[in-house]
Amino acid sequence: VKNQFTKIWGQIADHFKGYGKYLIFESMNEVGVKGSPTQAVYDELNALNQAFVDTVRASGGNNVGRCLVVPGYNTNINQTIAGFESPTDPYGKLILSAHYYDPWSFAGSGTTHVWGRGYPGADSTGQEDWVQSQVSTLKTHYIDRGLPVIWGEYGAVNQTGYENYRRYYMEYVTKVTHDAGIVPIVWDNNGWRGSGNDAFGFINRSNNTVQYPTIVDAMTRAVTSSYTLADIAKP
Repeated sequence: VKNQFTKIWGQIADHFKGYGKYLIFESMNEVGVKGSPTQAVYDELNALNQAFVDTVRASGGNNVGRCLVVPGYNTNINQTIAGFESPTDPYGKLILSAHYYDPWSFAGSGTTHVWGRGYPGADSTGQEDWVQSQVSTLKTHYIDRGLPVIWGEYGAVNQTGYENYRRYYMEYVTKVTHDAGIVPIVWDNNGWRGSGNDAFGFINRSNNTVQYPTIVDAMTRAVTSSYTLADIAKP
């Protein structure tokens, strides 16, 4: 696998080495195995990240100073902290990627319809305090030690009749993340038509229209305006 992985990245890096700095490579996406990872599994993933960095840098051109994104185990925050080791990069231009969809029952599958501590029907975990805790942990372990962090993906599915809870979730998570110095990148899979599982979309790509402007405005406000979490309108 490492041999194939290295050869593929060698081809990609060579093809794009003339592209400008706005092109960023990410080594892999949500790589992991079922069950709890062992140290041996962590070691394999760390070795692949290192091979990725070495291969891209060795290709020359603009790849020498290009920003490179490396994920931890399955891009899971807690498992990243448990086993991720940052690759060695002589140019110091690495970014750690984590994904955020907590709680999955609300943000991913749509089996829970409301979000926010104290709302009837909300999950017992994954609420506002959890967002703050997870983001704070990333900041302490990585940002404060000089390794930038992004949400490589985050989001919540549309649930018809519960759009204001989605707006609250997206604004809150975006605000906490941005204020900690983490760049939040929304997962938009073009699934804007339905409700529930996989309905992560915000933009109709066939005509370039925003399907949920209130939510997009809330996310934009979270990264462009100065206000506190307490100022965020409740559902």
